[in-house]
Order: sequence, then structure tokens, then C-alpha cells
Amino acid sequence: MNEKRISEVVILDPLIRSAEQPYLENFTIESANKEYKFPLGDVQKFTLKARGGAIKVTFYEGQSNLKYILLADGISFNEDLIKTKNLTVFFQSTIAGSVLEILVWQ
Repeated sequence: MNEKRISEVVILDPLIRSAEQPYLENFTIESANKEYKFPLGDVQKFTLKARGGAIKVTFYEGQSNLKYILLADGISFNEDLIKTKNLTVFFQSTIAGSVLEILVWQ
């Protein structure tokens, strides 16, 4: 039998390890329409959830009112199987007192 190889899978990076250590933070937005930041760090997985009002979330400083993901009250956003280096989340809300629930796994 004459085989012809048409493709080959090459893994250059090791597989991402399973996340092991959770960290939970409830960040209260003290002032409406003010950008806040929270360093997520080097994480494997994270979840962001809005509580008490919609929250605009971005990963670009100074852009939380221009380029953002809008989390309506009670809605969450998560990423899994990632490999980050000093990731920071920036966010704001039109409602003072709303809370961004932050769960990260390292």
C-alpha cells in the first residue's frame, strides 16, 4: 500500500494545565460612569458577573465606555482554557453600588 501523508499535527506548546486555585472577589462600583480596574493576573479561567445593574467590561484601559462587553444585571461572561500574562479587566456602570463578581482560577 502506498500511503501519502497530507497533514500532520504538531503541538508546540504544552497543553494548558487544569486550574487548581480559585479566588473570588466582589468589587463594588462606588461611583457611576467611572472606570475601575482589577488585575486578574495569570489565570487559567475567569468568570465576571454583574449584580445590581449593567456593567461595561473591557480589557483595554480607558475604553470601558467605547469598546466593551455589556453585562446586563445577573448576566455573566467567562473564559476557560486560557493562558494569560498579567491580564487586567476594566469596567464601569451607570449605577453606583452595582457589583462585579469576579471568579478566577489559577
